[in-house]
Amino acid sequence: MKALAAARERLVLCTEKIAKALRDGDPHFAFLVATPYLRLFGDVACAALLLEQALLALGKLGPGDLAAHRAKAETDASSRFYYDKLCTAQFFVYNHLPRVAAYAETILSGDRSALDTAFPRWPEPRRPDGFAMPLFPLAPAARFSPWPPCLCFR
Repeated sequence: MKALAAARERLVLCTEKIAKALRDGDPHFAFLVATPYLRLFGDVACAALLLEQALLALGKLGPGDLAAHRAKAETDASSRFYYDKLCTAQFFVYNHLPRVAAYAETILSGDRSALDTAFPRWPEPRRPDGFAMPLFPLAPAARFSPWPPCLCFR
């Protein structure tokens, strides 16, 4: 539960950092850190759900330590189900939840180097008559398809 509380606190700090960037009119930073933020959020949410299930499983298994629950699980199918819930939560907390610290560090660092690069500007595509060409044509692609109508997707 302590690991989940620490991960939740990191999630709150990251959410506040992204919200501040958006309030300050910097949506590019939010886009830059979207992937680590979503991974962080997913890990915290999964950990919360798995720990909730583990608490319910502990209630069903009754008093005892993990070794006692394992011995009980070898003889009883329902105890095996609840014991597996405990093992799954333990695995997630020790193997996946630590990633939250790295994701949070990425977001909280505020690094914008990917946004500050000096990429060359490519010329805008133009039609032969000099007008700018849209990147995505507004007409449906099937209308201008070089394939016969029988091969087009319907």
